Amino acid sequence: MKLIIPKYKELMQNGQIEISTTPFYHPILPLLLNSESARIALPDVRLPEEPVNWPEDVRLQLHLALDQYQKTFGAAPKGLWPSEGSSVTNWCLT
Repeated sequence: MKLIIPKYKELMQNGQIEISTTPFYHPILPLLLNSESARIALPDVRLPEEPVNWPEDVRLQLHLALDQYQKTFGAAPKGLWPSEGSSVTNWCLT
């Protein structure tokens, strides 16, 4: 297991692979932006009475992921897959 990240880093630096990343806590992005989005998958889900809408936390999730990637691989990622919240990524990074 301890050889995996160094091997990926080597392959990336040699131009053999590209590595993308995801929000820090991957599937939470759409829920932070709009808790009602949970109803798409679970129409009967119990949600808080006050809907969640925390764009600052969405930004934080993206920036934490980018920072962790930079620390791990020594470079910025060439891509970021923001899970089910992909439509908000450009807005959140600005």
